[in-house]
Amino acid sequence: MIERDFYPLHMLAERWTCTVHDLLHLGVQGRAQVCANIYGMATGISRTRLDTDFSEVAPDDMPRGVFELEHEDLRFLDMPDALPHELHEALKFDRGWWACEFDPPVSINHDHLCMLHEEVQRLDREVFAVGAQVSETLAESAPMPNKSLSTRERNTMLRLIGGLAMAGWKMPIHERLNGITEMVNDLAAVGVSVSEDTLRERLREAAQVIEPANRK
Repeated sequence: MIERDFYPLHMLAERWTCTVHDLLHLGVQGRAQVCANIYGMATGISRTRLDTDFSEVAPDDMPRGVFELEHEDLRFLDMPDALPHELHEALKFDRGWWACEFDPPVSINHDHLCMLHEEVQRLDREVFAVGAQVSETLAESAPMPNKSLSTRERNTMLRLIGGLAMAGWKMPIHERLNGITEMVNDLAAVGVSVSEDTLRERLREAAQVIEPANRK
């Protein structure tokens, strides 16, 4: 996929083998940022600066004409026969967050919906695990004689995974698993693709076969 500032939802639905409504529902659940590209469509816009602290992680300014949709609009867009939808207000990041009102409202449909580049990258890693799916598909299609592991082999594998996490990433696997995202990113940088959920599950299993170092 060619790198863009933002991507239409129908293009992302093909990428992730789902539907536009699936992506809208992620937005309804608060798990994804869904935007609308209404460049040149709004004839009257009033903006109100939101008193929001973004000093720690400030997002990039949104491309011109792109606005983040609010929860209620996502709910309506996810309903059957909801189109066209009149958009009365939306959010905008432009060196700070703004609440924007459209007068007259803008009529939108699913073709106007999009996601920003940074959000697509995050969903690739944290929700759809694109790299992990490709790796798993290749693994399943490859010939694997004696595919099942014995209990001893499995425990050895888990000790290796847990030991590397503790030694290499200083991760306390017997406590709260902090740093999962950093570990996944480090693995991806060397060509090893794994989802956060899979890694978290394996580390919890490893904690069951590795005795804590401070246990007497």
